[in-house]
Amino acid sequence: MRRVKKVERIDQVIKRILKGCGIEEEVMGERCLKLWPEVMGKRVADKNKPLYVKDRILFIRSESPVWAKELSFSKKDIIKKINSRLDKRFIKDINNA
Repeated sequence: MRRVKKVERIDQVIKRILKGCGIEEEVMGERCLKLWPEVMGKRVADKNKPLYVKDRILFIRSESPVWAKELSFSKKDIIKKINSRLDKRFIKDINNA
């Protein structure tokens, strides 16, 4: 008798492979950096550059202390927007580098 295999969605297969290789967090971090302009809008993204993600913390460099303070006020909303776009609670904090 022939055995029928369960069909998996390709995105689930890719996630499983990335996790198995131990690079899921690195890939999610890179996705986060690429999403920054889309999530923040061009004007804000031009003044605040995402640098890297480490331990699920997004590090950015703001053009000025005023921009850094502005982002600190909106930190929770920014994290929610990013995580929503990632379809996962990945980013837990944002810090200025």
